[in-house]
Amino acid sequence: MTHKAFVSSTFEDLKEHRKAVISALRKAGFFVDPMEDWTAETDEPKKFSQDRLDGSDLCVLLVGFRRGHVPKGEQLSFTQLEYNAAVTLGIDVLVFMLKEDSPWQRKFDELEKDPGVREWRAELKESKGVGFFGQIGRASCGKE
Repeated sequence: MTHKAFVSSTFEDLKEHRKAVISALRKAGFFVDPMEDWTAETDEPKKFSQDRLDGSDLCVLLVGFRRGHVPKGEQLSFTQLEYNAAVTLGIDVLVFMLKEDSPWQRKFDELEKDPGVREWRAELKESKGVGFFGQIGRASCGKE
């Protein structure tokens, strides 16, 4: 029986990290349906991204220094909505966060600009065991 994994993150800033995670999951025998492979949909993105979680056994959440796009009329980003949907569906979620002291491109660092980023990171640290990453291939578990 093949297990299904969903990878949730912002896209442009974590593109290389997503590639590494997707590759590792596939090598471990998981079926992964990443957003990189999605085609046009008739539903709005906030709906179909959450619908893709259905049937997943695992969600891997990568969190950098952005929340990502917040759809009109929402308080949460697509990534946050995906995370909440995974929790609601009872899917196990593994959370990996970019280390606070990691060098990062300024254009992808919204820690000071968007207070919601720090709040969400703090909430995740409080509610989940979190692994931390920096450079590709340098993940670690535990506290920052």
